[in-house]
Amino acid sequence: MKIGIVTDNTCNIPAAELEKNGIEYASLYIMNGEKSTSADQISKNVFYDEIQKAQYIPKTSQPSVDDFIKTYSKALAQYDKIISVHLSSKLSGTVNSANLAAKEFEPGRITVVDSLLTSWALGFLILHLKDRIKDGAQDISELAGLAGEFHKKTRVFFSVGNLEYLHKGGRIGKGKALLGSILQLKPILQLKDGEIHPYKNIRGMNGVLKELVNLAVDEGKQPNGIAIVSTGNASIASYATERAKEKNIDISKIRTGYIDVVLGLHLGPDSIGVITYYE
Repeated sequence: MKIGIVTDNTCNIPAAELEKNGIEYASLYIMNGEKSTSADQISKNVFYDEIQKAQYIPKTSQPSVDDFIKTYSKALAQYDKIISVHLSSKLSGTVNSANLAAKEFEPGRITVVDSLLTSWALGFLILHLKDRIKDGAQDISELAGLAGEFHKKTRVFFSVGNLEYLHKGGRIGKGKALLGSILQLKPILQLKDGEIHPYKNIRGMNGVLKELVNLAVDEGKQPNGIAIVSTGNASIASYATERAKEKNIDISKIRTGYIDVVLGLHLGPDSIGVITYYE
């Protein structure tokens, strides 16, 4: 029996890598006024440059049921069964669209899983599932159970660089944005049990980057996966990478790059995330 994987673009795995591994995905959308653009068609470097100056903050939208029907039809032409694993249902309605679409196919062929994750935490899960299937895993229920519990092995911490952007997007009040800017306070956020929670405030970006790495990385222990991602600021990502190297992290295990635009849109400019998972 051939088992395939379907996910969504928020997993942060480059499209070329997904294609190489035979993994299909559905893309969320960026809604700019009345214009809707598939997120996977947007240049990340252009997008993050533009939101630095934006007065209007775009919104995001989940893939449609029809999007998933097309994705599943393509995947089922190659595989007997599909495990469809997506970003947290507490952050998006993507899992709901996937479940509705799965009902249009023969029962048992598609199993949808709410990962309670996003970004590279979801990406590491997808690649782990691919390895398990490659090694001969055939039990969909076992794979679904693994996918549903994987979030407990991850550490996902972000920091938001631009409080004014969060204010413009209606996510914090003007007073909080102003006070944070004056005091140079940067919030650290944690993805836990599928939701983003405030973790603590740190003064100054250098302090934030050290704290992000400290929170995500066990001293003297190699993570199975580590990603350092940002919304376009290469210098802060580079600095965080250097902090990770100081903890003797295997350089070959460090993934760097842009945060997917869907999550990045909510975080805003000059934001950064450090994501790890440990077996």
